[in-house]
Amino acid sequence: MTIEMGVYIAIAIGHGICYNPATLAIFTKGVLKMSRFEKRIEQIQSPLRKRRRLASSQAWTALILTAALLVSVASAFCQDRNANGEVASDGVATLAGTMTHMIVFGPTGDFSPRNGMDYLNLANPKHAEFGVRSSYFRPKMEDGKLIAYFLTSTPDGFKKMIESIPQFEYIRTERLTQEMFDAYEKTPQESLPSPRMPEIEQSDWYQKLTGLQKRYVQWDESLFAYAYDPEDYDVGNDRDAFEQRWLEELAKPEPGHPGFNRVTPYMEAILGLAMIKSDKALQPLVKIAAEKVIKDNAHRHYATKALGMLGNPAAIPELIPLVYHFNMNTRLDAQVSLVRLTGQNFGNDAQAWGEWYMENRDKLGENLPEFDATPVDWTLGSNNSELRRWSDLKAQEEFDNRHFGEQ
Repeated sequence: MTIEMGVYIAIAIGHGICYNPATLAIFTKGVLKMSRFEKRIEQIQSPLRKRRRLASSQAWTALILTAALLVSVASAFCQDRNANGEVASDGVATLAGTMTHMIVFGPTGDFSPRNGMDYLNLANPKHAEFGVRSSYFRPKMEDGKLIAYFLTSTPDGFKKMIESIPQFEYIRTERLTQEMFDAYEKTPQESLPSPRMPEIEQSDWYQKLTGLQKRYVQWDESLFAYAYDPEDYDVGNDRDAFEQRWLEELAKPEPGHPGFNRVTPYMEAILGLAMIKSDKALQPLVKIAAEKVIKDNAHRHYATKALGMLGNPAAIPELIPLVYHFNMNTRLDAQVSLVRLTGQNFGNDAQAWGEWYMENRDKLGENLPEFDATPVDWTLGSNNSELRRWSDLKAQEEFDNRHFGEQ
């Protein structure tokens, strides 16, 4: 038994340094064999010999588990080392996950994409047909055209998908390296200007935004221009009927993610009530924006923006804790909405926002609610490492600066 266990350890260390699945299988086999051996000696050995053999087997078990821990550490080291060079063909441990190639393609014919959503709207329905796995898209302006850069782990299938879509023109495929990914991740998504931007840029509240916040507004308005077109919310003489219909829509259970490049009835209700500045919309919108649950944040993001458009200062104390929400769109929209409602700009400093609000509450309106300064844990105590990571204020600032800061 001693020799056999020694062989297991030697094999595991030899083959497991950079291959965790094999290591786990070998150690599992060894531990199971030891477990069966212990049961056998309990049945046939004398009490004294049984105790001696048990002690020996338990010592070996401890040795095996210790070796497993060392091999796991070695495996992590090996994966980090691989991540410093070219991304392996099987997508081993890089920040890009399993993405191994970059595919570049552009518009052709009459197709003139204004933003990344215009590309996604055509590409997403085809992913399953061609077995495509992709992530991290970055549209970039080149020679007056918006060019799409996608990362993928299925380059051949992705190329076939592009060639099947008449509006797309395939340009090139590149093998992804860590250096390429690092540079790629630091560049913001680009898009053609939103037709609403000239009007927005003339507003007093826009002038009070930081450079980062302005770039976010430009990106947000362009990426979601299909949802913000005021002409779609021209209710004419039917304001009361539209208001009632939209309020009834928001009284329904909140649906899942609305999908890309598509205005659902729930989204329409959120933005429509803000567009017509409904006096009855405050509470429904606050519930969606400030609800302390972990959920898909698409509607939270829209409602946070809508509260700024609505113009009711009673939303201020509800918006303040959202300036440090782990979702980027939500926290930046909360900051912009607060600027719109107050004419002040304290960025992501919830304490400063709260102090200013309490000092000026009576000037903003009558019977406005107090601000509860108790910090909100938007993760609700979750152990999810990603949620915890993006709840850190410094990590949020680094992320926001990477995407919307000065390049």
